[in-house]
Amino acid sequence: MNSFDNIDREYAYDGELGAVWSPEATRFAVWSPEAESAELRLYHDDSEPEPFRTEEMHSENGVWKAEVSGDLSGVYYTYAFTRNGNTAETIDIYARSAGVNGRRGMVLDLRTTDPEGWENDTARPGFFLRREREIHAAREIRGVLREGGQRIRRDYRS
Repeated sequence: MNSFDNIDREYAYDGELGAVWSPEATRFAVWSPEAESAELRLYHDDSEPEPFRTEEMHSENGVWKAEVSGDLSGVYYTYAFTRNGNTAETIDIYARSAGVNGRRGMVLDLRTTDPEGWENDTARPGFFLRREREIHAAREIRGVLREGGQRIRRDYRS
């Protein structure tokens, strides 16, 4: 058994990761079992050189967590992990939104991204199935199909 199997067995986690926003508070959780410490860094924008706030995170079985009160929608964030005396700042790999070039994650109330009328949108059952049938029919008309992984041509002129 390799070390990844051991880590997975010892630190398995099935909770929600990333920044989970609410108007009252945002919960941050990131899986990093090899880190010795972790710090949450909050920024007003994507290019601000220094965070306006930092929070030490606490580890629960390899998952580093922090909670910050208040509405953080629109705030950028990163994590700083320390291991073997070296600290590295990184984006949250579980971020639901990111700034320019993915340098920092962004806390976001995803409802603010809905286009006008989104709440009235309804699913269109069968839309994709119909489109798939249309594509298949077009290929048949051209006489190009695949059977058993082999490309075949059929002549429909007779």
